[in-house]
Amino acid sequence: METNQLPAYDLSDNPTDCCPRFNPAGWDDQDLHFENKLFVRAKTRSVFHIPVNMGSVFEKTWAAIEAAKADNEDNMIIMSRDLSPWRSEHLFSVDKTVPGQESVMLTGDFHTKVFEGPFRDAPKWCN
Repeated sequence: METNQLPAYDLSDNPTDCCPRFNPAGWDDQDLHFENKLFVRAKTRSVFHIPVNMGSVFEKTWAAIEAAKADNEDNMIIMSRDLSPWRSEHLFSVDKTVPGQESVMLTGDFHTKVFEGPFRDAPKWCN
């Protein structure tokens, strides 16, 4: 995959008018290469790794990104990681800085892996 590019994503398959349905084709076992790729960072609260305020945080963050016209539907990704059993971090790719939001630049190589199924199976996927 070329630097700062992502696999194609079909935005037309959107039955909820919120988020397009995820199609793992093209996303599993990909190598992503980022060089100074710009993201907005948001943090959520969790209880033993289960998010409790993700909906409101994502809604607020996405509204700020759209208001700044910093979204790019052709090159969008949200990457998440658990910082602890009580906190998670989410990085929203953007095309420019977003007022009032924390900006992060990422450089590195990332390998994708798609897992599907109930959350309780996450320990099996990690193995």
